[in-house]
Amino acid sequence: MTEILSEGNEMYAVVGISRLKPGATAEVTRGILGGMREAPGFVSGTVAWSTDGERGRSMVLFESEDEAKSALQGALANMPADSPIEIESAEVCEVVAHA
Repeated sequence: MTEILSEGNEMYAVVGISRLKPGATAEVTRGILGGMREAPGFVSGTVAWSTDGERGRSMVLFESEDEAKSALQGALANMPADSPIEIESAEVCEVVAHA
């Protein structure tokens, strides 16, 4: 069942696109998602890699826009310079439907 979210029932998503450098592993991705899981307002998260292993996509849901923005800022601030994942883009989006 698909739920169309209405005012007062909003969720927000941190949506990211990344390039996977040599050495990127599922463990690294799980570590990043695990850090976001500890953030206030966390609802759920999904990470997917392209079949060629070169790009990643993520969507992490939060209860509020402020919580999503804070989680994104924290994740970017804590990303090691030598991380095998290079963030190409990341933004906070309003979720308008959820299944």
